[in-house]
Formats: sequence, C-alpha cells, structure tokens
Amino acid sequence: MRAGLLLAACVALAFGGAAAARPFSVDDLLNAEEFGQIWVSDDGDLLVVERLIGQAQAAPFDQDVYSDHRRSRLYGARLPNGQLSPLLPQERGGQTAGPVAPGGARMAVMRFSGAIWEVGVLTFATGDVQWLGLTPELNGLGQTLVWVDDHTLLVATHGAGSAPLRLRTGGEMRRRQAELWAAAKAGAPALHVIGSGRFLSARPKAPLGALIEVDLAAQTQRRLAQGDIIDLALSPDGRRVAALALFAPLQAPAAQKLWVASPERRRNLLLIDRATAQVTLPCPTCQIDPNLLAWSSVGEHLLIHGRRGDPWTGPSSYFVVGPEGLSALETPGVRPVIERTSEGYAIPRAHWWRGRPVVLAQSMNGVRGWFAVSAEEAKALTGDLTGVAAQLALGSDGALLALAEGAIWRLSENAAPQAVGPAEAFVAPQGLGLSYRERINGFQAPWVEAQGADGSLNLRALDASASLPLPTEGKILSRAVGGERLAVIRRRDDGVLLLEVQQGPRQWRTLAQLNAVFAEIDFAERRPVQAKGPRGEPVTHWLFLPPKTKGLRPLIVIPYPGAAYAEPPAAYGSGVGRFSANADLFAAAGFAALVPSLPRPPGAEPGEAMAEQIWAAVEAASHEAELDLARVALVGQSFGGYAALMAGTQSDRFAAIVASAAPSDLASMRGAMDPHYEILPADGLGLNANYGWSERGQGGLMDSPWENPDLYVRNSPVFFADQICAPVLLIHGDGDFVRLSQAQEMFSALYRLGKDAQLITVFGEGHVISSPGNRRVVTTATLDWLRAVLGAPHHPCR
Repeated sequence: MRAGLLLAACVALAFGGAAAARPFSVDDLLNAEEFGQIWVSDDGDLLVVERLIGQAQAAPFDQDVYSDHRRSRLYGARLPNGQLSPLLPQERGGQTAGPVAPGGARMAVMRFSGAIWEVGVLTFATGDVQWLGLTPELNGLGQTLVWVDDHTLLVATHGAGSAPLRLRTGGEMRRRQAELWAAAKAGAPALHVIGSGRFLSARPKAPLGALIEVDLAAQTQRRLAQGDIIDLALSPDGRRVAALALFAPLQAPAAQKLWVASPERRRNLLLIDRATAQVTLPCPTCQIDPNLLAWSSVGEHLLIHGRRGDPWTGPSSYFVVGPEGLSALETPGVRPVIERTSEGYAIPRAHWWRGRPVVLAQSMNGVRGWFAVSAEEAKALTGDLTGVAAQLALGSDGALLALAEGAIWRLSENAAPQAVGPAEAFVAPQGLGLSYRERINGFQAPWVEAQGADGSLNLRALDASASLPLPTEGKILSRAVGGERLAVIRRRDDGVLLLEVQQGPRQWRTLAQLNAVFAEIDFAERRPVQAKGPRGEPVTHWLFLPPKTKGLRPLIVIPYPGAAYAEPPAAYGSGVGRFSANADLFAAAGFAALVPSLPRPPGAEPGEAMAEQIWAAVEAASHEAELDLARVALVGQSFGGYAALMAGTQSDRFAAIVASAAPSDLASMRGAMDPHYEILPADGLGLNANYGWSERGQGGLMDSPWENPDLYVRNSPVFFADQICAPVLLIHGDGDFVRLSQAQEMFSALYRLGKDAQLITVFGEGHVISSPGNRRVVTTATLDWLRAVLGAPHHPCR
C-alpha cells in the first residue's frame, strides 16, 4: 500500500484544553467533511474508506447539484495497527472506490477530473494504478463494473466519452450553449430539432456505449457488445453476461399516469456470450424493470421482472430466461409484492433458492411473506409470520433466513419457520461500489443487529459463531466487517465524525476524525416536539434553540411536505437542507428554528391545508419554548419553498417568506424542459421527470392540466399572489431544472400587485447553490433580510 500522511483535518487530534465555544457559521458548513463507503477485507487485514472533503474545496462548482464523486478521496490502512494514508495521489479531482476483485488484491477505482470520469485498477500491494482510458456508467440503476476473476474486469462504458449524464449536468450545458452562441455569431447554423408522435425520432443522436472486457494480465481490451448498458450480472460459471440496456425512445400514452422514473427509452435485456461475443435479445418486445437480474446457482436461468408487449399497460410479470427461451413465471394463488423507490423505480423482490424462484408476495387471504414458486404452486415459506421483512439472508449451510417479529427465522419448504434468535435487522451486503440493486435486493450480509443481554447493540453472525459489540455512544452511520474485525463510522453528539476499528471486545482505536472544530462550536439545542399529524397520528417536530438566549425568540420554520423526522437533521450531510435551509445556521444567527414533520394524508392535494398543518406544528413548539408567534418566517428549499409560498397564500400569520428553487406554477413547471436537455437533447428530453413529479411523484396531482385545470390552479401559489401578506424573498439559480421562470412568475405577480418582494438570481448555479462564493453571499443576504423584516412590525392583511 502506498504510504502517506493524512491531512491535518483528517487525523485524530488531541485537544490541549477546552476552546471557547462559538456559533456555527456558513464556513463551518462549507468546510464540513464526511465519510463515504467503507470496506474491510475478508481476512480483516485491510480497510478502505472514502473521505469527502468540504464543499469549499471541491472545485470546480459547475454541476447542477454538487457531486460526492468530486469530493471523495481514497484512504486505506493495514489492520489492526496501521495508520490511515492516501491510496492515490491527492491530485485535484474526485476518487471513488469501485468493486474489489475476487481475490482481494485489486480494486476498481474511478477518478473525476475536470469533465473526465475514468476507471482504473489499483493493486493494493504496490499502490500502483493502471488507468484504462474508459468512461464507466454510474452504478445508480445497476452494476456497471464487474470482476470476472482477479485479472478480468467488465466495464459498461458511457458513449459520450467524458462522463455519465449525472456528472455532466450544469457545466456541459453551459459549455455547449456557448458553442452554439459562437456559431450563431459567426453566421453558422446553431439549432437542433426534437419531435413527438410520428416525429419522435427527430432528435440528435448520442454515441452508444459498450461493454468492454479488460484483460489486465495481457493489457488488452475487447468489446463484447455495443449499447447503453445500465446494469450487468455475470452468470455463476462466468460464461454469460446479463445486461440491462436502453433502446429506442418511448412516448407514454396521454392517459398513462407517470412516475418521476418513468422511462423515456425502452429497457430490455441482452444476453452476451463472453467467449464468442454473441449477443441475443431474448424478448424483443419486453420492457424490463431495474433492480432484478438474478442468476440461478448453476448459471442456466435468469430471473427478471417487467412487461411483454405494451411497455405501459401490459401486465407485469416475473420472467425466467434459460436455454429454452423466455417464459412467464406463474405465481399460483399469490400476488407478487412490487415495491417502488421514491422516484417510482420498481423493486421486485425475488431470489433463487435450491433451484426454485422465491418471491415476496401476498396470498389471497392477505398474508405477506416469502413463497417458493413453481408452475404448480406457490408454497409459503414464512407461514403465518407477520411483519416479514423484504430482505433475505443465506446461512453458512445454505439455509434461507428471513426476518420477522423481531427474530431470525429459518425457512423450509416442508416445515414451519423455525426461530433462530432475536434480531433487529439484517446488515446490508458488504462491499465497495455496490449498486442499489445489490444493496437492497441481494442476499444480506451474514450478520444481524441484535440487542445484547445488557441492552447493548451487537453485530451477531447468523450462525451465532461470533458477536461483535458496537460502540454505545453517538450514532453509528455505517459499519464494515472482515473476518471478525469490525470498523465503524460514528457521529458523536457534538457532530464530530470518527472512523474507528475494533481492537478488543470493548476497545476501539480511532483511525480518523473529521470536523474536529465542531467540538468548539456551541450548536443549537435540539428539542423534540411530540404532536399529532393531520390524521391524528403521532409525529415528531424538531425545535432548534439558539444557545445562550432568553426571552421571546423569532421563529424560522423550515417545511418540506411529506417529510417525517425520527431524528433531528444534522448540521451537515447530503440533502436539500444542507446549504439552503439549515436550522443550525438560523439558530447561530439568534433565531429559533423549527423543522416540522409534515406527513401528507392519502388523497390530499399538495397545497391542501398547508398553512394549517404548519401552524399546528408552530403551536406545538410554542409549548416547548418561548417563541414570538408574531415573528414567524417560512424558509423553504425546492418543494419546501413551494410549501412556504403556498402557506403564505393561505394565512397571514407568517411575517416573512423565503423560497429558494421553488415551484410556483405547477402547470408551467411541468411543461418546462431541464436546461441540460434543452441544450443537449441527445441525452433525452427529461420530460417524464416533470410529468412524473406532478402526477405520481411529490406533486401527486395525478391528472394533467388539460384534464383538470382547476386542480393545478388551486395548488399553484402564483394564482393567489394577491393573498400573500408577508414580504417574500425568492432565490433561484439560472440553471435550475426547476426553471428560473418559476421564481420570475411569482416575483412578477408580486411586483404587479405592489407587494414587498425581492428576487435574487444566482448565476452559474442549479437546484442547490453550491459555489462557496455564491453560498456565502446568499446566506448573508438571507439572514440580513430576515433580521430586517422580522425586526419591523408585522401587519396581517386579513
């Protein structure tokens, strides 16, 4: 392993004495570091971890939403006593860990430098990296890097040759726009054409990706297939590769209600023979869902899920692909349970076990559980157990293990489930560079979380051969086990992050400490507020109180519809609240801040009773602290900004409204194109994301504007701008996929009405303002504006 020293911010520090406490600042936020993936080798001798530098150091800042791939750096340590050191030179640009080779001697790594995303192979023993000159797809929808053996790597490459779409949004759009302007200025053509209906294919074509087999020993690369591949699964015998690929554009029927993730291209299955590079398409008319590519143990049959025929209305089904072709998997007497992600991607829950498919399903009498399926029957494996979890694990003897009713159960086709022992949860699959499919729909790791006799939380092996106690203080964010050596990432109560490795039964050694300065900060007091939701259900709001202040405090409410918080949001971390609506920053400025849980009742419209629900949370919080209910401001980002504007049209109780990146007209937002696709339509049109947001996503309106125009009007705050009493501050990036016109529409309406309003347009930014310079100025301007508005008398207008 390459030797090296940790940067000062990463090493464990010894404090000579207590420093004077100070408030949290925007620079603390921008410099906050995090840990990413963590892994311990099977023999417990090697640890690899990603350290994410602060956003202030993650230049360039030209992406729509800042990317962890640009912030990440790779570190490693020899265990049990080695120190953490860089695995790669600390050159400018991100470093991301990919999967480790079967023998554990090599690891795929990615670097993100400028606009280039490249895969290489790191040899642990020497620290040498062989860069391959290939641009792999991201592993969001599936696995795009697969090891065949210690010397052979399969890479699903991106056709554009620079970076996958998610890493190109923002910067590439602006560069291409400048090229088009320059062409027009010079008198050359500067245009593109897109189409619909029978003109659907009228759009620029992007270069196709490919599946490349890399032989590291021979230093050769061979193309096995061409196409835009988003998931790979290698058969157990290594002879064949199942690949989920994108094909021709799809256009949804007008009556079809969409998810955010509804496809714009057909997704279908390719089978690739590694020896001959022969590619077959088992079902030319299929539309295959992501999150399931499951080979049987002998590699002859593959289990998938999707539709045959019409990609929108055809009945969904499990399919088995084998030497005899493709056939639908019947599930007699049960209905498969198909879960969905928040964006609407299907999650079919299925595995192979002892030569038979096993699926999560619901019987006709309403019992949900795992069933072994054949053409003749669907045999219940979990019997009458309730609360059966959607994950399975395999015991060391190949037994199938399920989690239900607070225990692990051994399943059998010929007997009732047998309790093995108490358990809180399975531990997710171990490994680096795992796709979402593998993490949520693969067999879980051979460990469970379980309560010890003394009440402590432990990791226990499924076969009860080992039990590893977890740290009792702070919050464990992630863990990795190799052999019987445990490493954890833990957040202390003061916000400092620790990377620790177990040295003994209750002994821990700190390998790295991030955000040590947080120990000097006097953070807000976080106080839970227990209350009732709109249906009488228990909810928890979180009140952030500024330190060392007394008396009535003005209150900043940070709404986000549909959110529920079991724990208070951290001062840092991924998510819309990190920069734009940060409760700790408001508390440091002397405001009380409330983060309410705002569950949405089934069937409720997005703007329905928004002010009423928010105010109920405010009143509940007023019983926990002295709050000035005459000085309550709403500050929201994205859908939270929409909630702030909507509530402001429904009540005059709020003294100020700040809305950043916020929709104001749901009909026009739905129809606008993302700036990236506007300039680069070869990457798609991106329209289904907008339609899906408004129909079955966060908006949840279901109908289209032409079907129910009144629905869109009454849920769009711009149509009720005359009813807004409070001063309004609008903040919007010029490259946001929620187009700048949304803020301009609202500002123009308030301007025409002569109401108090400001619009801050932030250039070079997308949905989240991530450039440190812009972030500092916008944060300062927002706090100054709030102080001025909340310092003046509030005059309700109704």
